[in-house]
Amino acid sequence: VYERSQPRGEFGIGRLRCLSALSEWSQLCRVADVLWPNLAPAQQLEAAPLLAAARWHCQQWEAMEAVTRLIPPGSYEGGFYRAVLATHAERYEEARRCATG
Repeated sequence: VYERSQPRGEFGIGRLRCLSALSEWSQLCRVADVLWPNLAPAQQLEAAPLLAAARWHCQQWEAMEAVTRLIPPGSYEGGFYRAVLATHAERYEEARRCATG
């Protein structure tokens, strides 16, 4: 009943939030792969930090980079995930700039 009462995208965002709260990173990645094409751009923007965290935990660096591009660089999450990616690539000066804004 709940699943039918909300638009698919809103249900999907809620599911991603739950999986993130449970630290179910692999499952979050799988669910996001299925849901992503059905999400509106605003919903993708909302889900991007959740998916970036999951991709990081699963060490899916290229996929993390792709989803991090959706997060505004001036936001806390955008700077943080860009710093993580720069650190992984051993670009420490860039990581410092991303982290300090």
